[in-house]
Amino acid sequence: MYRIAVADDEAKACTMIKEIIQQYFEAKALECRVQAYQRPTEMVWDMEKGAGFDIYCIDIEMPGISGMELAHQIRQTEHSGNGGLSTVASVCGQILCGRNGDHRDLHGCAADGVF
Repeated sequence: MYRIAVADDEAKACTMIKEIIQQYFEAKALECRVQAYQRPTEMVWDMEKGAGFDIYCIDIEMPGISGMELAHQIRQTEHSGNGGLSTVASVCGQILCGRNGDHRDLHGCAADGVF
């Protein structure tokens, strides 16, 4: 099972991204568990408590901590022994926009090399 974390400060974006990812994995007959965070600091707290994820989808522009800073903290946590190396992707906008403006076009994102 793939463990996926989504970090986006906009509630609607978190919900949509979570649904799109779940639909994508279901279409591929793969299991996943998606945890969405509107506050990136909550993701960091969960990681420090031992929560681990295989894939992180992170919005770049968030208040308090940027997506780049969050990615750095993810790497630090992983290297400190709280998990293996994961994939960090800053693709929240691409998932919502997709190719040709279709927010449901996650398959197109994968074809374009986003995943």
